[in-house]
Amino acid sequence: MLHAQAQDTHMIPPAVTAMSAAATSDSAVSDLIIAHCDYRLSPDGLPMIELSVMNPDISAIGADLTVSLTHAVQSAQDEYRYVDVGGGKLKGSFAFMPGKEAQVIFRHVPLLMQGEYEAEIRLKHGKESQLRRLDFDISEQEAELAKSAWAQSKSGVSGRRAGISFARGIGSILLASCTLALAAVRLWRTRRIGMNGGRNNDQ
Repeated sequence: MLHAQAQDTHMIPPAVTAMSAAATSDSAVSDLIIAHCDYRLSPDGLPMIELSVMNPDISAIGADLTVSLTHAVQSAQDEYRYVDVGGGKLKGSFAFMPGKEAQVIFRHVPLLMQGEYEAEIRLKHGKESQLRRLDFDISEQEAELAKSAWAQSKSGVSGRRAGISFARGIGSILLASCTLALAAVRLWRTRRIGMNGGRNNDQ
Protein backbone atom coordinates (compact mmCIF):
# COMPACT_ATOMS: atom_id res chain seq x y z
CA MET A 1 0.00 0.00 0.00
CA LEU A 2 1.33 3.40 -0.99
CA HIS A 3 1.10 6.55 1.08
CA ALA A 4 2.59 9.92 0.19
CA GLN A 5 3.63 12.73 2.46
CA ALA A 6 6.04 15.56 1.67
CA GLN A 7 7.37 17.67 4.49
CA ASP A 8 4.99 20.35 5.79
CA THR A 9 1.97 18.92 3.95
CA HIS A 10 -0.98 16.76 4.90
CA MET A 11 -1.34 13.08 4.02
CA ILE A 12 -2.27 12.53 0.37
CA PRO A 13 -4.53 9.54 -0.40
CA PRO A 14 -3.10 6.94 -2.83
CA ALA A 15 -5.66 7.82 -5.53
CA VAL A 16 -4.61 11.47 -5.47
CA THR A 17 -0.96 10.46 -5.65
CA ALA A 18 -1.61 8.31 -8.72
CA MET A 19 -3.44 11.14 -10.50
CA SER A 20 -0.66 13.58 -9.61
CA ALA A 21 1.94 11.24 -11.09
CA ALA A 22 -0.07 10.86 -14.29
CA ALA A 23 -0.53 14.61 -14.60
CA THR A 24 3.19 15.42 -14.58
CA SER A 25 4.32 13.61 -17.73
CA ASP A 26 6.09 16.76 -19.03
CA SER A 27 8.15 17.28 -15.87
CA ALA A 28 11.85 16.53 -15.90
CA VAL A 29 12.85 13.48 -13.87
CA SER A 30 16.46 14.60 -14.26
CA ASP A 31 15.66 17.63 -12.08
CA LEU A 32 15.03 15.46 -9.02
CA ILE A 33 17.90 15.52 -6.52
CA ILE A 34 18.78 12.38 -4.55
CA ALA A 35 20.38 13.88 -1.45
CA HIS A 36 21.22 10.76 0.53
CA CYS A 37 20.45 7.09 1.05
CA ASP A 38 20.36 5.51 4.53
CA TYR A 39 20.30 1.86 5.53
CA ARG A 40 18.83 1.68 9.02
CA LEU A 41 16.78 -0.31 11.50
CA SER A 42 13.19 0.75 12.11
CA PRO A 43 11.91 1.13 15.70
CA ASP A 44 10.67 -2.47 15.55
CA GLY A 45 14.15 -3.74 14.62
CA LEU A 46 13.55 -4.43 10.93
CA PRO A 47 15.98 -3.20 8.25
CA MET A 48 14.80 -0.50 5.86
CA ILE A 49 16.18 1.93 3.30
CA GLU A 50 15.39 5.64 3.46
CA LEU A 51 16.11 8.07 0.63
CA SER A 52 15.84 11.84 0.60
CA VAL A 53 14.57 13.16 -2.74
CA MET A 54 14.23 16.88 -3.47
CA ASN A 55 12.02 18.34 -6.21
CA PRO A 56 13.27 21.89 -6.96
CA ASP A 57 10.73 22.46 -9.75
CA ILE A 58 7.52 24.48 -9.51
CA SER A 59 5.36 21.51 -10.55
CA ALA A 60 4.96 17.97 -9.27
CA ILE A 61 7.10 15.25 -10.83
CA GLY A 62 5.88 11.67 -11.12
CA ALA A 63 8.47 8.91 -11.32
CA ASP A 64 9.09 5.21 -10.85
CA LEU A 65 11.87 4.71 -8.30
CA THR A 66 13.97 1.54 -8.16
CA VAL A 67 16.74 0.69 -5.69
CA SER A 68 18.97 -2.31 -6.44
CA LEU A 69 21.48 -3.53 -3.85
CA THR A 70 24.72 -5.31 -4.74
CA HIS A 71 27.49 -6.69 -2.53
CA ALA A 72 31.22 -6.33 -3.32
CA VAL A 73 32.92 -9.74 -3.35
CA GLN A 74 36.71 -10.11 -3.62
CA SER A 75 37.95 -12.82 -5.98
CA ALA A 76 41.10 -14.92 -5.71
CA GLN A 77 42.82 -12.45 -8.06
CA ASP A 78 42.13 -9.59 -5.61
CA GLU A 79 39.54 -8.16 -7.97
CA TYR A 80 36.13 -6.97 -6.86
CA ARG A 81 32.91 -8.02 -8.49
CA TYR A 82 29.40 -7.07 -7.48
CA VAL A 83 26.68 -9.64 -6.92
CA ASP A 84 22.98 -8.98 -6.43
CA VAL A 85 21.64 -9.09 -2.89
CA GLY A 86 18.75 -11.54 -2.65
CA GLY A 87 15.52 -9.58 -2.34
CA GLY A 88 17.50 -6.38 -2.78
CA LYS A 89 15.49 -4.88 -5.65
CA LEU A 90 12.97 -2.37 -4.33
CA LYS A 91 10.56 -0.31 -6.40
CA GLY A 92 7.53 1.97 -6.26
CA SER A 93 5.79 4.82 -8.10
CA PHE A 94 5.66 8.25 -6.51
CA ALA A 95 4.63 11.86 -7.08
CA PHE A 96 7.19 14.35 -5.76
CA MET A 97 5.60 17.64 -4.73
CA PRO A 98 7.10 20.95 -6.00
CA GLY A 99 9.67 22.64 -3.79
CA LYS A 100 9.60 19.82 -1.24
CA GLU A 101 12.06 17.26 0.07
CA ALA A 102 10.44 13.85 0.55
CA GLN A 103 11.68 10.90 2.57
CA VAL A 104 11.09 7.69 0.62
CA ILE A 105 11.12 4.62 2.86
CA PHE A 106 11.36 1.02 1.66
CA ARG A 107 10.48 -1.44 4.42
CA HIS A 108 11.27 -5.14 4.81
CA VAL A 109 14.57 -4.95 2.93
CA PRO A 110 17.26 -7.66 3.23
CA LEU A 111 19.31 -7.92 6.41
CA LEU A 112 22.84 -7.04 5.28
CA MET A 113 25.97 -8.61 6.71
CA GLN A 114 29.39 -6.99 7.12
CA GLY A 115 30.90 -5.72 3.87
CA GLU A 116 30.88 -3.15 1.09
CA TYR A 117 27.67 -2.46 -0.81
CA GLU A 118 26.38 -0.38 -3.65
CA ALA A 119 22.89 1.08 -3.99
CA GLU A 120 21.90 1.69 -7.60
CA ILE A 121 19.07 4.24 -7.59
CA ARG A 122 17.06 4.81 -10.75
CA LEU A 123 14.30 7.38 -11.29
CA LYS A 124 12.28 6.94 -14.47
CA HIS A 125 9.24 8.38 -16.22
CA GLY A 126 8.52 7.30 -19.79
CA LYS A 127 11.75 7.44 -21.80
CA GLU A 128 13.46 9.78 -19.36
CA SER A 129 15.54 8.50 -16.45
CA GLN A 130 18.47 9.26 -14.19
CA LEU A 131 20.79 6.80 -12.47
CA ARG A 132 22.91 7.18 -9.34
CA ARG A 133 25.21 4.66 -7.70
CA LEU A 134 26.12 5.14 -4.05
CA ASP A 135 28.60 3.15 -1.95
CA PHE A 136 28.15 2.30 1.70
CA ASP A 137 29.83 -0.01 4.22
CA ILE A 138 28.39 -2.19 6.96
CA SER A 139 30.89 -2.71 9.80
CA GLU A 140 31.10 -5.86 11.90
CA GLN A 141 29.59 -4.02 14.87
CA GLU A 142 26.73 -2.65 12.78
CA ALA A 143 26.05 -6.09 11.29
CA GLU A 144 25.89 -7.67 14.75
CA LEU A 145 23.58 -4.91 15.98
CA ALA A 146 21.26 -5.45 13.02
CA LYS A 147 21.30 -9.23 13.45
CA SER A 148 20.48 -8.97 17.16
CA ALA A 149 17.66 -6.46 16.60
CA TRP A 150 16.26 -8.54 13.76
CA ALA A 151 16.27 -11.69 15.91
CA GLN A 152 14.44 -9.86 18.69
CA SER A 153 11.83 -8.56 16.25
CA LYS A 154 11.24 -12.09 14.90
CA SER A 155 10.71 -13.46 18.40
CA GLY A 156 8.18 -10.73 19.24
CA VAL A 157 4.74 -10.03 17.83
CA SER A 158 4.84 -8.00 14.65
CA GLY A 159 1.65 -7.07 12.90
CA ARG A 160 3.21 -4.55 10.55
CA ARG A 161 2.48 -5.06 6.88
CA ALA A 162 5.08 -4.66 4.16
CA GLY A 163 4.83 -1.32 2.43
CA ILE A 164 6.46 1.66 0.79
CA SER A 165 5.84 5.11 2.14
CA PHE A 166 6.77 8.75 2.17
CA ALA A 167 7.17 9.77 5.79
CA ARG A 168 8.67 12.25 8.18
CA GLY A 169 11.85 11.20 9.97
CA ILE A 170 11.22 8.39 12.42
CA GLY A 171 13.12 7.14 15.43
CA SER A 172 15.43 4.41 14.16
CA ILE A 173 19.02 3.16 14.28
CA LEU A 174 21.24 4.38 11.45
CA LEU A 175 23.58 1.65 10.21
CA ALA A 176 25.00 3.22 7.06
CA SER A 177 24.55 6.48 5.22
CA CYS A 178 25.77 7.66 1.85
CA THR A 179 25.42 11.30 0.88
CA LEU A 180 25.49 12.32 -2.75
CA ALA A 181 27.36 15.56 -3.47
CA LEU A 182 26.28 16.45 -6.99
CA ALA A 183 29.57 18.19 -7.79
CA ALA A 184 31.51 15.04 -6.90
CA VAL A 185 29.60 12.55 -9.04
CA ARG A 186 32.14 12.60 -11.86
CA LEU A 187 35.07 12.14 -9.44
CA TRP A 188 33.23 9.25 -7.82
CA ARG A 189 32.71 7.58 -11.18
CA THR A 190 36.40 7.95 -12.04
CA ARG A 191 37.41 6.35 -8.74
CA ARG A 192 34.90 3.57 -9.32
CA ILE A 193 36.27 2.72 -12.73
CA GLY A 194 39.83 2.58 -11.38
CA MET A 195 38.90 0.31 -8.47
CA ASN A 196 36.96 -2.16 -10.61
CA GLY A 197 39.32 -2.22 -13.57
CA GLY A 198 37.00 -0.59 -16.05
CA ARG A 199 33.57 -1.50 -14.73
CA ASN A 200 30.85 0.01 -16.92
CA ASN A 201 29.64 3.47 -15.84
CA ASP A 202 26.09 4.91 -15.87
CA GLN A 203 24.30 4.18 -19.07
